[in-house]
Amino acid sequence: MIEIKDISGKVKFSTPINVGAKGRFMLMKEDYITIPFSTDIPVDLKRGDYVDLRGVFDDALGGKLAKVYKYLTLQNPSVIPGKYSYELRFDAYYYEWNTKIFKFTPESHGQEAGWNLTAPLDIHLGLFLRNLKANGYTYNGVDYIFDIDSTVENKAFLMTYDNIHLLDALFSMASKDKWNCDCWITDNVIHFGRCEFGDAVDIELGVEAAAMTRSESKGTYATRVYVFGGTRNIPANYRPVDEQAVVNGVVQKRLMLPEGTPCIDAYPGMTDTELSIEIERESRRLGSLGIFRIFGQSMEIFMGSLLAGDNADAPSPYDFALGGAGLDASLPVGGNGTPLTDGTSVMVDMGGNFTGYMTDMTRVFSVGKLTDRAYKAHDTALEIQRRIEQTAAPGVPAADLYNLAVRIAADAGLSDYFMGHRQQAGFIGHGIGIEINEAPVLAPRSKEALVPGMVFALEPKFVIPSVGAVGIENSFLVTDNGIEKLTHCEEAIVPLQ
Repeated sequence: MIEIKDISGKVKFSTPINVGAKGRFMLMKEDYITIPFSTDIPVDLKRGDYVDLRGVFDDALGGKLAKVYKYLTLQNPSVIPGKYSYELRFDAYYYEWNTKIFKFTPESHGQEAGWNLTAPLDIHLGLFLRNLKANGYTYNGVDYIFDIDSTVENKAFLMTYDNIHLLDALFSMASKDKWNCDCWITDNVIHFGRCEFGDAVDIELGVEAAAMTRSESKGTYATRVYVFGGTRNIPANYRPVDEQAVVNGVVQKRLMLPEGTPCIDAYPGMTDTELSIEIERESRRLGSLGIFRIFGQSMEIFMGSLLAGDNADAPSPYDFALGGAGLDASLPVGGNGTPLTDGTSVMVDMGGNFTGYMTDMTRVFSVGKLTDRAYKAHDTALEIQRRIEQTAAPGVPAADLYNLAVRIAADAGLSDYFMGHRQQAGFIGHGIGIEINEAPVLAPRSKEALVPGMVFALEPKFVIPSVGAVGIENSFLVTDNGIEKLTHCEEAIVPLQ
């Protein structure tokens, strides 16, 4: 039996689960039940009446329907002589939140209902909990809390709330262009992350299932299927057959990024110069001016350098950490047509030039698996960066930072590969601004000390013979108390797929 109760818990009406009763749960869309029944006399229903299905419904779908549902929208019965027929809809208890507006100062009079906030997810959710509390919403007398799981990056986004109801505001935080996750509520907990329930089940037509229909379902059923990777899950017509999907006559069958996401296709047999051109194209499309100005006589560079394999070990006439042979002796820097081959690294040392100001950043990719020495060297570069981040501050001599890096490389047994192999650069960082390679230079004979407002690139790198270059480079701002990293991107070696 299903009991309809008033807000005090007194039973108003009881009915069996009749034909036509259903429960519907769609993540961040719908969560309700419908209860059909007929009576000889009308039932006096009021907003806030509820049914408690905890322990009534089964635990299929992870117990998603086993909760309290509230009567939030007044519904009239259909009437024939001597009979009142109802098909009542009860919404999950948290849909009651959508009767209130999400406000910036919910505790005070004249609360602001249209406002913007740029902040991490936990700050937005903290304000949401304040709204729930100000409106008297609790779960059986217990305040609501939130839980953000490890799949969600708690970074800052701009949210615009303009007379939006509470639940709509909550679900908008989980949207694709914000924190891009699922949001769901269990008891007094608001969850943000990936909503998964139940055990994995193989359902193959003709094996586990004779037919893919739901007409004979006697319980809950799923209408949403998540595919966990692998090209075997991709139909033959998944990608259009065009120039972007066919390389050397072979259809590239793999999962696509969301439409509009910047990406570059690396394919078998691709050379370093071909990949460099694609990166330069994407950078220009996103706003880079496409040129680097160099502080130094007779030094020229285009948009940085991409070094694959042993080309990273080619000596350069410039005072660069790593040079590369280039395509011609007239411009001896960067890629030289080296194919991307298994077991080698690809170092992308390419910054941006936006509104005339330079950035400098390096990231490393691998073709297949690299040697243990290469991964150790990369980890050492990250450790050098970490230690310098802890040490650098106004007044610290640039030479001290260089010496610290050299000591860490030596302690790791990697001095022979630090800042080059055949040719080793005599610095680990340099200033950037209108030009690149400005003061301060992080070098052993530098007389400069850090001062607030300086911007410099830190680039501890290693060259491993037969593998290529590994390491890191980021741009930093000297603040009043230390340094602030300006370039944020994955810093581990990323395999090219």
